[in-house]
Amino acid sequence: MPTTYYMLHGGRLTVAEYWRIAPDLFSFGLCVFMKPFGGMPFNFSIPRIEKILEVEWDDLPPVVTRQFKGPVQGFEAAGVDYLFAYELPVLERTRLGAAAVLLSKDALTVATVNYCQDPNTRMRQINCVAVFDDDTKGVTTSMKLMMNSMPEYRTHRHPTAANDPEELYELHQKHLEDWADESLNPQRLDGAAVRKHILEGEQRHVDFNIERRVYIPMQKAEIRRLRDENDD
Repeated sequence: MPTTYYMLHGGRLTVAEYWRIAPDLFSFGLCVFMKPFGGMPFNFSIPRIEKILEVEWDDLPPVVTRQFKGPVQGFEAAGVDYLFAYELPVLERTRLGAAAVLLSKDALTVATVNYCQDPNTRMRQINCVAVFDDDTKGVTTSMKLMMNSMPEYRTHRHPTAANDPEELYELHQKHLEDWADESLNPQRLDGAAVRKHILEGEQRHVDFNIERRVYIPMQKAEIRRLRDENDD
């Protein structure tokens, strides 16, 4: 199946999500005011991918490799090996979404460096993920909570470690010990299993928000318009 595209329905975000997402009080107030009238318009494309679009390091946009370089080196210094990078097929040429993926030497932790940008925002986050025997996930991330998280994810957030992959990896090891006390045992992964779980994670994020009606299908006319703009 081809990639399908969705949009965010502003009227269906919760007030708490608006509070976490809004950059200031004025923006938050405006979002809450607009909520009964369909919400703020969010017309950017959200792809639900059917395969990972791997990209060789040298073929990534220069802005992406600049953002990846330091965190990837930091994870490697902690004993986590680089595997591959991939991009998300967003429709707008003014936006980027990409991730670098690494695997720890003991094969118990997947680390990622995620980067996205649009004309107004640039955001990078680093993450460590364990996949447990019951297929739930233990996540240690530098990302602050924004949209509601999926129930099968056990997440510890450490925004102060955003520029320190070695610290985040060390914190993740401590969380693994705590999870082990709860009889949550991480799976050992190889490259194929990592790719499987990365794809499933991308899909699950979209599906979760479709289920709660926050992501809605993008109209074909809007998809064509954005594609035509890219061809100009």
